[in-house]
Amino acid sequence: MFWQRKKAELLVFRINELLQTIILKESFLEIGRKNNLKRNGKKENIFKTGKSLNIIDETSSSRISRKHATLKWNKLTKRYVLRDISQHGTTINNKKIISETELNNKDVIGIGILRIQIIYA
Repeated sequence: MFWQRKKAELLVFRINELLQTIILKESFLEIGRKNNLKRNGKKENIFKTGKSLNIIDETSSSRISRKHATLKWNKLTKRYVLRDISQHGTTINNKKIISETELNNKDVIGIGILRIQIIYA
C-alpha cells in the first residue's frame, strides 16, 4: 500500500455539536445515508469506509439520500468539487447548489440537518 498525503479534514456538526473529524486522503468520496448499523459493537452516526462517508441520523434520514453527494479532487486547483446527486438538495454556505461547485477552505456543506466544514491541509 502506498502512502497518501492528507488533502483535507471534514468537521461534521449537528446543530452546534461537533460529531466527528474525518481525514480525507482520497481523490473521490461518496456521501450518503446508511441504515442503522453498528460497528465494533457500538452505534455510530458517521463513519468512513473506503471511498464512502456513511451517515446514520434518524432525525433527518428522510432528508439525506442513500447517495446524496460526491466529492472529487481537482488536481489542478488542489480543491474538492462537490456534486449534488440527491433529490433533497445540498447547500454550500447556506446556498443551494445547482451544479458542480469547487469548495474553498472553510466552506460549509449542508446535508439535511448536518453541516460539514472542509479544512484544507
